[in-house]
Amino acid sequence: MIPRLCPPIPLHALPRALLPGAPVERFEQAFATLAGTRHAIAFPYGRTALLCLMEALELRAREIICPSYTCVVVPHAITYSGNAPVFVDCAPGSYLMDMALAQ
Repeated sequence: MIPRLCPPIPLHALPRALLPGAPVERFEQAFATLAGTRHAIAFPYGRTALLCLMEALELRAREIICPSYTCVVVPHAITYSGNAPVFVDCAPGSYLMDMALAQ
């Protein structure tokens, strides 16, 4: 397991890990090829990716279902996009959303 806030990056690889460019572009190209699409975009944060996804789907003034036990960035991105988060509790005996409560 990688210790939190202490990734094992060798000193000689540090400049390359911190600079944007080629490694990210190669990753995006490889992912696009694997997914069978022309393009792929890597995001530095899940909040940014979620916000861009909702904008790409043109979701505005909607209610977006999300788990009641979630990281704050999920409802933050939903609210920032002009939508409203609707929290749904988990089903008894599992950690999955109880979709019967979402009606």
